[in-house]
Amino acid sequence: MAVKSEKKKGSKKQNQSQRDKIREKNRKKENKKRNKQIKEKYLSMVKRREFQIWAVTLILCFFGAIMIYSASSTTCANSEKYNYDSFYYFKRQMVFILLGLVCMVILPKLNYTGFWHFTTVGYLVGIGLILWVFAKGEEINGAKRWFQLGPISFQVAEPVKVFVILALACLIQRRYVYMKPRHKIFEKRSAKVIQAADWIRPTIIKNNSYFVVLLWGVGAVPAVMLWQLSRDLSSAIVVLGITYLITVVCIKSPKLKIVALVCVIAISLAMVLSIYFNLPSETLINADTYSFRKARIAAWLAPQKYASTKSYQTLQSLYAIGSGGIFGKGFGNSVQKKPGFIPEAHTDMIFSIICEELGLVGALVIIGLLIYLLYLIYQVAKNSENVYGSVLAMGVFFHIGVQSIINIAVNINLFPNTGIPLPFFSYGGTSIVIIMAEMGLVISIDRYHCLKRAKRLYGEEKEAEK
Repeated sequence: MAVKSEKKKGSKKQNQSQRDKIREKNRKKENKKRNKQIKEKYLSMVKRREFQIWAVTLILCFFGAIMIYSASSTTCANSEKYNYDSFYYFKRQMVFILLGLVCMVILPKLNYTGFWHFTTVGYLVGIGLILWVFAKGEEINGAKRWFQLGPISFQVAEPVKVFVILALACLIQRRYVYMKPRHKIFEKRSAKVIQAADWIRPTIIKNNSYFVVLLWGVGAVPAVMLWQLSRDLSSAIVVLGITYLITVVCIKSPKLKIVALVCVIAISLAMVLSIYFNLPSETLINADTYSFRKARIAAWLAPQKYASTKSYQTLQSLYAIGSGGIFGKGFGNSVQKKPGFIPEAHTDMIFSIICEELGLVGALVIIGLLIYLLYLIYQVAKNSENVYGSVLAMGVFFHIGVQSIINIAVNINLFPNTGIPLPFFSYGGTSIVIIMAEMGLVISIDRYHCLKRAKRLYGEEKEAEK
């Protein structure tokens, strides 16, 4: 009897172990099937918008490189400085685009939330870069904006813009987490709440004057340093614009926002009116003692008066835009790009060359592509499941949007002449690499939250089936 009982116990243990193995096998199969379903949902979500972001970005980059070639080929082909190579700037721009492509490939593979831990270091590095360029930078046209890295000139203002965006996103996320329980921010939010993302309405943070001032201070410190130390007022305006717009969107403090906007408008208007009623003579405006920025505002207010000096570039740009008509003169047929007309036409004034060669139709196509890219970034910001991702995407949105609007406004003389490049089109290695890296960051945000949604939606479907 004892032997039989031992055999029964042994058989029971054996059966139990077999059942455990079968359960484990079934569980692995179920997990594998579940992961496959999640991956399919994730890929279906990601591919639609990611493919569009990649396509629009590459079209803008290569279209911009072609227009840089068109705008600079005549000057380069007739100058020993460029070895009589008409493709000089085109080849350099293509190298920078390839570096940007590397960033766009690498960044989406990283978890963007990891940048949170390097925000403070990055912000301090940005401040350090401004001090470094002030001490060791190369002075060009009265401004210290670049320093040399071997054969490459590096413009410090571009990474500073990214560091400011990261710092603002980190501060707003911390404040949001402090105000609300963490579980309401991340994975347990329903699909309907995500579609009505918080950042669309200015209700993320309650009224808090000190916090608003802190955010403005984070943007104002590097902006003032760029203005005073690097003499780079244009980049300072962009940094302040990004900071203010993020604050407007994220902070529920209308009084402070209105007061700040009114103060900026009042100060700017007072300066413009004071210059308008005291326009300098041509001798005074060309003197080294006269303020360079006041001279640009005076030239903007009365371009015909200073046609041969401070307004020359602006007037040549307007001639180029006007002569282009609806369909333009044709690719490569610009007159204003030739030596003696628009100086450095492949940089800040490239939009006027585009209008001259491709006409109003070409200009509208470019503006349409930029607007569509901004719409895609807006979709990523709206669908982000946490405030940090939303604010980062917003920062990229405002960076590209503000620079595009100001550059086009300068070309058509709606804004005083500044040194702000047109994203994707103006020649500049630092600018194109940083912007393409930002697009890689946007794709990383989209991938991260698409995976979160795929896991949640699959779980909701399984619960509905039960």
